Amino acid sequence: MYKFLAIAFLPLVLAAPEPSGGYGYRAARPVYGPVAVVKQGPACRTEYETVITKKCATSYEKSCRTQVETKYKTVYETQCDTINVKKCVPVARQVPDQVCQVRNEQVCTQDTQKTYEVSYEKQCQDIAKQNCAPAAVGYGHGRYGRSADPSGYGPKCSTIIEKVCTQQPVKVPKYVNVPRCSNVPKTECKDITRTVTDTKCSNIPQQKCSQVPKQDSYEVPLEICEKIPMEQCVDVPKQVAKQVCKEYKH
Repeated sequence: MYKFLAIAFLPLVLAAPEPSGGYGYRAARPVYGPVAVVKQGPACRTEYETVITKKCATSYEKSCRTQVETKYKTVYETQCDTINVKKCVPVARQVPDQVCQVRNEQVCTQDTQKTYEVSYEKQCQDIAKQNCAPAAVGYGHGRYGRSADPSGYGPKCSTIIEKVCTQQPVKVPKYVNVPRCSNVPKTECKDITRTVTDTKCSNIPQQKCSQVPKQDSYEVPLEICEKIPMEQCVDVPKQVAKQVCKEYKH
């Protein structure tokens, strides 16, 4: 197409005037020799044509859907079982018994003990005593005169035997029975009846309940949304230039 345009504008280029010498004066081009005859090409013009183009853009559209989701929660369920509970009660009963007490009892025995009795007995003994008579007073020699003693010397004495008796104690052995006593503990018991308490047990059925956890399922509707890309296009008019050429016939 460009080659065609170059050929078409060639006569115009050849026919173009020479550059002027200034001041509005344009010199004529002298022609020397034979004149070449150039064949005139087609006449062309620029025309504008409206072309429809598409302009597209991507937009996002929200799209939602409902989905059912299963969830779980803990619930408590009452669960009961029967169990045996041991129950005991006191039961009184009478039993024979004895009650005893300890007391001291005096127990005596006979012991033979040797003792002595004191008695008095008369004991006598002969005691010789000198019995002197005073001397007789006379004349002659002597302190005061003559003695009455024929010998002429001192008093005249004689021995007298006297019996002297006294009471002397005498120990006489004697055997007597002496009681010996001591306290001996003695236990005295008597029969009684006393009350004792027994424990009587029995099994009693009883219901026992408890809360047992359990997982319970339930459905929850959930809205799930997402953005979906969508291409949207519009027609856009556009002016496009084109060359329209027309051939001239001679």
